[in-house]
Amino acid sequence: MQLTPQQLQGLDQPCASGRDLSILYRKVLSRLYDAEVERIPLWLAPNLLTISGLLCTLSSTVILLYYSPDLVSEAPKRVYLSAALATFLYMMFDNLDGRQARRTNSSSPLGHLFDHGCDALNVTILGLAVAATLRLGRSFATLFLVWSLGMIPFFFSTLEEFLCGSLTLRQINGANEGLMGIIFIFMATCLFGPSLWFQPLNLLGIRLSLQHWILCLSLPLTIPTVFFSCLEIWRHPTTIIYRHPFLQSCWITFASFGLYSLAVFCWAYLAKPVFVGHFLLYMVTIGLLFFRNTFYLIISHLTHTSYPTLTFLILNLTWLMVIYLSHYVTFQGYPYTHAVALHLYFLYHIILVSYEVIQVVGEITKYLGIYCFRLGKRNSDMNTKHVSNKRH
Repeated sequence: MQLTPQQLQGLDQPCASGRDLSILYRKVLSRLYDAEVERIPLWLAPNLLTISGLLCTLSSTVILLYYSPDLVSEAPKRVYLSAALATFLYMMFDNLDGRQARRTNSSSPLGHLFDHGCDALNVTILGLAVAATLRLGRSFATLFLVWSLGMIPFFFSTLEEFLCGSLTLRQINGANEGLMGIIFIFMATCLFGPSLWFQPLNLLGIRLSLQHWILCLSLPLTIPTVFFSCLEIWRHPTTIIYRHPFLQSCWITFASFGLYSLAVFCWAYLAKPVFVGHFLLYMVTIGLLFFRNTFYLIISHLTHTSYPTLTFLILNLTWLMVIYLSHYVTFQGYPYTHAVALHLYFLYHIILVSYEVIQVVGEITKYLGIYCFRLGKRNSDMNTKHVSNKRH
């Protein structure tokens, strides 16, 4: 992916700042973050804080999956404690990076891209850790949990930010209460053991285990986020003025995400032995696909350009065709077709996503005349070029 001159010039236009209406954040967490940011050295780049938070959750999830590769086996209690600590550090660094950027006068579109990009990756990473803690196994339950509690709210929140220019986190949101709920799950598992989630609970005359109650509530819990995001999009001034073509664009974007979701569950259903046998590879692959979709959405927001909805619509349709073709060939006597397709799809996207991220980060840093992981400006000729571009 190569940014066009129009997209690069769009980086110079300011983006509206978001709001966090969470009571927990305003009354407790913001005060903690304001105090902690003063402890951070002034030479530390904000993007280093962002990537450090992601590495915390990634390392704790890898450790948890090492002890529980089938997402059912029990891990030592200290592993769940480390997962809780890692999630809290991720939550803290995710809030400190913006404060550090303002404190060092180094706020930039690149920091916004890093922040939201790491959040998009963490949707799958943290989702797998929660599924392993709840002992959901290599199953549709884990896939559904990651999709419903992670991908759906994050996609609609990012879409709201793109279409409305800013993001409003409501009184109860995933970035605060949601992450605290995940920390609670890790801490409860550490204190009472992983068998806690198999304990039955009678609620409204229905008797289910705690893990199944969480699973059943995962989708309803996302409804308020989706509803208010759609309501904010509908009420936005640009939506009112250009409602007919605007909604057409929205529907195409919704259709693209809908096709992605359909392909995710279709492949898991049609190739269940491969889905179970290569479960982690499957989850990483769909996580990369989700990241790439939202990555483009974030770039479109930062550059004030249109989101390539038709491109992703065609890509998701092509993915569905590959899935069904692999299923057809499997029935013709080639049982490893789905497995081969999955491995090739993973390799293709890990290379593509890595190339696109490096390419985009390199172009943005060059255009803005900044560094990615350290403070300060690049050499004067690049800064002069950037100023010249802004004047034109």
